[in-house]
Amino acid sequence: MSQNILGTVFASLLNSLWQSAAIALLVWVALRFLPRLGVKINAATRCAAWWAVLAAILILPLAPPRAKVISQQMPEPSPVLAAPPETTAVTATEVPPTLPPASSRTAGPLQITAGAGLLTALAIWAAFSLLRLAQIVRSYRYLRGITRRSHAVTAEWRVNFDYWVLACGIDRPIRLLVSNEIVSPMAVGFRKPAVIVPGTLLSEFSVAEMDHVILHELAHIARRDDWTNLFARVIGALVPIHPVAVWVVKRIELDREIACDDWVVAVTGEARPYAASLTRLFELCSARRRQLLATGMADRASHLGERIEALLRSGRDFAPRVSLASLALGAAILLGLVLMGAQAPHWIAYAQEPAFVPQPPVAPVAPRPPVPLVAQVPPAAPAPPRPQTPPAPPQAPEPLIAPEFQEELQREMQNAQQDIQRSLEELQRTQRQYREQSRKLNGNHPDQAALEAEIRAMEQQIRGREAEMQAARAQVQAVEASIRAQQDQIRAQVRQRGSDSFLAALVAAGYGGISVDEIIDLRNHGVSADFLRAIGQSGLGKVSTKELIAMAENGVRPDFFRAMRQAFPQVTVREIVEAAQNGLNADDLRQAKEFSPNLTLPQIIRLKQAGVI
Repeated sequence: MSQNILGTVFASLLNSLWQSAAIALLVWVALRFLPRLGVKINAATRCAAWWAVLAAILILPLAPPRAKVISQQMPEPSPVLAAPPETTAVTATEVPPTLPPASSRTAGPLQITAGAGLLTALAIWAAFSLLRLAQIVRSYRYLRGITRRSHAVTAEWRVNFDYWVLACGIDRPIRLLVSNEIVSPMAVGFRKPAVIVPGTLLSEFSVAEMDHVILHELAHIARRDDWTNLFARVIGALVPIHPVAVWVVKRIELDREIACDDWVVAVTGEARPYAASLTRLFELCSARRRQLLATGMADRASHLGERIEALLRSGRDFAPRVSLASLALGAAILLGLVLMGAQAPHWIAYAQEPAFVPQPPVAPVAPRPPVPLVAQVPPAAPAPPRPQTPPAPPQAPEPLIAPEFQEELQREMQNAQQDIQRSLEELQRTQRQYREQSRKLNGNHPDQAALEAEIRAMEQQIRGREAEMQAARAQVQAVEASIRAQQDQIRAQVRQRGSDSFLAALVAAGYGGISVDEIIDLRNHGVSADFLRAIGQSGLGKVSTKELIAMAENGVRPDFFRAMRQAFPQVTVREIVEAAQNGLNADDLRQAKEFSPNLTLPQIIRLKQAGVI
């Protein structure tokens, strides 16, 4: 039974190969030539399209066919008429079963039968799957060790990193770590993501180049590429012998990196400087060993030439988000192709062993001896469950004091405790000696007086060592308090810098997906971060970039915008612009409302035009 199921799955996979190749070819042609016809398709949308193709490849073998592919059934025997009694015996022994014609036996799909060939193919499949899964596990353990052995960056780099995290709109806690075991930056993690950069990169790259590196890795985390990369690797391990699926996974990797490149350009607005940084980084990291579960900007599969050509191509769409309309249209077309492919005739079929079907008796044929039933093969014992990989142990919180300073303080305190312990033991011996001599000598004996003086000196020494230990503990507490104060100050600076950032204000106001040209237009026309926050806090909703530019060009200031929204909650952008064009300001609104709260906006504008206010 299990062999029949595996054979059927293998035959379905072979039948869907040409259909999968046809779908992948159609999508590749569409993504290749539609941009030449003026249809803008960014890298994020292309990556999502390839994910849809991969889903279609996995669904095709499971799609229900229109009819069964094996139709070579034995025809029903024609009924035998009742014969005279003298011919009954001849009829019972000489009527053979009716066989299908020779043409019917040879027509139909190519059949795969159970045997050594099928078992060999399934064994090769299982061997490649186990190899890929072992590579995934090895990569996970390696990256977990790298993350555990990495250390945090300085406060200066952390401030810059927090600023870009805020600009990218990432809501997960992310760490910036430094490791001397790697030569290429990478984004790792699943539940606790982190960006790990080589220690040499901090000294060889400038601040602008490091911003490009950090933004690229943050783009991976913002896009959840850590999880999608794991999912793609698992799919590749389950179907390692499917050439179309393997090729589609490689296309997903390429467009994923280009999508992160687009993210960097969309945030910084600089394509050529980022291309230069990418080239320099690739030169430094070209000899490194690639890890399957790490997403980075300089691995061997990054296709440097194609990525740089895409960055410098004129007229490109650097939007970092997926176009939902294009993706929905493509998914609908793919679904139709999958349904059409399911109705296509199958070329390969697995010939299952036919079940035993008893034939009805034919009258008046002499009874035949009963045919013994074939003993059923006992089902194969289920495979033992694979032991699950134990979860990663929780990482200890990062200490406030540097490890070197902690070790030094710990050694000093241990030495002090050992000295105190030795002094206590020596004091106890001296006290025992004093008690023994006090039984033999009187209190005025010189030896007794010397022992008393020695005991008092030792007690004084112990109290001094205890005071030193208390001072050391107080010093540690003071250092920790100072570090906490510095961290609070850094967090306050990060919050202040994030609140003053124009890009952060754009993301907070819901404009994170606009193009670089629109961001530059908004900035050039005087749209400020304070103005964007005023719009977000007013409850007006998201307005278009053209309306923002119109308000900025006509002198609509944040205080005037707030005053208009407070005085007239239902006011529109056009009315606000018209009021500003007529010279109305926040003080005029306040004077008019103090005179009569029932004045309408057109009435206030008329009062302004007449010079009353």
